[in-house]
Parts: sequence; structure tokens; C-alpha cells
Amino acid sequence: MKRGTIEPQKLFKLYKGLYDQRSSGWLHLNHSSGARKVYIYEGCPAKSVSTLASEKLFPRLVREGICSTSEAVQLERRSYENNAITENILLDAGVISEARLRQILVDLTSEAVWRSLSWRDGEFGWLEEPKLPKFATPIEPL
Repeated sequence: MKRGTIEPQKLFKLYKGLYDQRSSGWLHLNHSSGARKVYIYEGCPAKSVSTLASEKLFPRLVREGICSTSEAVQLERRSYENNAITENILLDAGVISEARLRQILVDLTSEAVWRSLSWRDGEFGWLEEPKLPKFATPIEPL
């Protein structure tokens, strides 16, 4: 795993370099406010995982009125207890359509990438991984 420190403007250059090289893998970002992992597919962000509550899937589903807080807790518990992919649990329960779920995941990933650009300190790590994770949707830059 390649590692480094986050400095002003460095994350933008890192994202740009991964895009230019059409790299695929996980970018691990650690900051005092939390941690994020962003899967990059051929240079484009495609999926994110975050420790920040505002960037997690279940709170987002509640905020958007897709499920209630108690439903979210039950679904999250089911995912954890069955060691199942959260997105599969949601689809199997009929809570959301796959198209809507993918759009929410794209939105969460986009927001995580944009928010990470404001980080001025912390650490990053890059782990090459060519296999696209399930429910990852590459987001082409504008």
C-alpha cells in the first residue's frame, strides 16, 4: 500500500493523478474528523465507505424518507448479524429499487469525495484493486 500525508491541495492532485492514470483501487483517507475509503475505478470514484454519520447509507435513507429510523436499525442489524452486503439486504426487503439505491450511492460517493477535498491534514493510503466492488457505479467527472 502506498501511503502519504494529506496536505493542502495534495488530495486534489492525488485524485487527478489517479484519474490520469486510469487507476483502480481503494483510496483510504484518515482525518481527525473520521475516515473514508473511496473505490476508484479506472480513475473515477465509484463507491465510498465512511465513518462519518452524514455519509453513511442508513442515515441517508432515513433523511430521504425511504425508511424510518426503526426500520433502518432493524435492516442494519440484519445486515450485521447475517454478515450480508447492506445493499442486498435493502433490495431483498423491498425497501428501495436498485435504480434508486444506485443513485443514492452515487450521491454519497460524490459528497464524500468533495468533502475530502477540504481536508488539510491527515493520512492517505492507496491499495491497487482492479475488481469493481458490488454496487459500485463509476462517476465520470464533469
